[in-house]
Amino acid sequence: MTLREIRDLLKAEVLCGEDRLEEEACCAGGSDLMSDVLAFSLPGLVLLTGLSNNQSIRTANIIEAKAIVYVR
Repeated sequence: MTLREIRDLLKAEVLCGEDRLEEEACCAGGSDLMSDVLAFSLPGLVLLTGLSNNQSIRTANIIEAKAIVYVR
C-alpha cells in the first residue's frame, strides 16, 4: 500500500514529505512506548503513535520508518 493510499483512507493531513507519497509501506505498527518500537519494528513500516514529540521522530528515523501517523 502506498503512503498516498494511507493518507486518503485516513483523510490525513501531510505535515512534511509530500514528495514521498508514492512509496510503499510494508506494514504498520502502533505503540506509545518508543522502546517497544525500537525492539519490535521492521524497516519500512508506518508508525502509529499518540506520542507527538521529538522522540517519536527520532525513533522513526532510527528504525527507517516510511511514515508516522499521529493518532488521538
